Amino acid sequence: MLSKNIFFNFIGKIYFALIALIITPQYFQNFETEAFGLIGIYLMFQAWSNLLDIGLSPALGRQAAISAGNVSNLANFRIILRGFEIIFLLISLVVLVLFFSNYDWISTNWLKFTTLSNADVSYSLSLIIFLIVFRLFISLYKGGVIGFQDQVWLNLISIFTISLNYIGGLIIVLFVSKDITYFFEYQMIIILLEFILLKRRLYSRLPKIKKI
Repeated sequence: MLSKNIFFNFIGKIYFALIALIITPQYFQNFETEAFGLIGIYLMFQAWSNLLDIGLSPALGRQAAISAGNVSNLANFRIILRGFEIIFLLISLVVLVLFFSNYDWISTNWLKFTTLSNADVSYSLSLIIFLIVFRLFISLYKGGVIGFQDQVWLNLISIFTISLNYIGGLIIVLFVSKDITYFFEYQMIIILLEFILLKRRLYSRLPKIKKI
């Protein structure tokens, strides 16, 4: 099992590196400079979002590893997971309040765009913030899935969603529209799909709650 997990972890990382290396230059060639700059801002915010995790995702992973195979421990794990979800929800609400309370200033003063309209910039930034919020929960669920030694499934899903993100995103740009808002709307669809898949997978490992 360990060697299989290591192998699929390796495959997943190599696949991500290769597809990013191949597709990212295509984005640069097909988007205007300012539109591509918004993608850069998204990636920057995504990196910063790791700070919002405050170590809860790896902590959940360790708890999952401890709880695996023990019904009593799994029941306690469900309680811990719910608690972590509430913490992440509160963090997300703070991020959203801070962003939307400074919405106009960020889109018109902090960021300077000349070719993109203020409406497109504001809408794209709003989508980026929601992408970051969902990415935060995805990191939590990934931590739990890893703790249950489910790396084979996780890497297969990662390859699937990464393919949708990069290849699908490029198809949108080449054949649908070079409008940056279309790109971020598509990314939102994919991240919602990933969120649902990971949450369902993690909760499927937990004992069912008996209804009275």
